[in-house]
Amino acid sequence: MEGNHVTGGKLGLYSGTPTGFGYVDVNFHQPYVDTPTAVDNRADTDNASLGFTGQLGYGMWASAAGHYTRYGVHGDAEVARTAGWDANLRWNADTWGGLLAGISYDGHGEYRINYDTRTGTAPTPFVPLGIRDMENHAVTFNLSSTVWEGFWFAAYAGWVVDRYASDGLLAGLDLH
Repeated sequence: MEGNHVTGGKLGLYSGTPTGFGYVDVNFHQPYVDTPTAVDNRADTDNASLGFTGQLGYGMWASAAGHYTRYGVHGDAEVARTAGWDANLRWNADTWGGLLAGISYDGHGEYRINYDTRTGTAPTPFVPLGIRDMENHAVTFNLSSTVWEGFWFAAYAGWVVDRYASDGLLAGLDLH
């Protein structure tokens, strides 16, 4: 992997069947370019993930994954470390002649294990890259169907509960 003056490597292992799979994903010095601060500081991450996905029954799927991440910037290889999880449960069924309807739960958590602080504007210190704890849970209802040959839509609406920030509506419409 190459980007933002950072060179790294990746190893991914995957094994599965049509009804489930597992994976291991390990990245060394992956360029971290998610925020302007990360780009400016030539940030990188070392991370590892382990996950599983499987079909529980007709139209019902579940997945769970855990991950660990080490964040670095140019001149400081370890400004923060986090550990977290991702999980979801989805059920979809063909309800009315081609209209696919479903409900899903998605959860995500990311928790700081340790982090550096630097002198910042009083009264709070500056945390490099703005790494914070986060945890959110969402329940979403969805509908999708083919409208014409080669043209289909997907609509979803739900609610997100965020442990460390604001709760709110989640909604959208995709036309393909």
